[in-house]
Amino acid sequence: MIQIPLGTEPDQVFDVDISGSTYRVRVVLNSRSNIWNLSLSQAGQKLIDSVSLVGGVDLFIQYPSIPITNAYILNVYNQELDPIGEEFGDAVRFLVLDSEDLSNV
Repeated sequence: MIQIPLGTEPDQVFDVDISGSTYRVRVVLNSRSNIWNLSLSQAGQKLIDSVSLVGGVDLFIQYPSIPITNAYILNVYNQELDPIGEEFGDAVRFLVLDSEDLSNV
């Protein structure tokens, strides 16, 4: 399992290594809708532009060209809620699970 660090800043940009590849991640809070969105790029090429971060679904399943699977947002205090506003950091985790993690669920 890979836990991708999230902070509370409303506009975050960082690099993360997943399965030997480096990706640039941008997480932005849409202050109007109070929903977090994620953009993903690699080597300067945008792969995903502004997917909403909702709990309980594989975030990248709708993007078959991206070799990242089993990427989930988890609200640790209430798994039925999507992350909103100030909940990032302590309450919300961004996880990429491997097959062993999934078999233990």
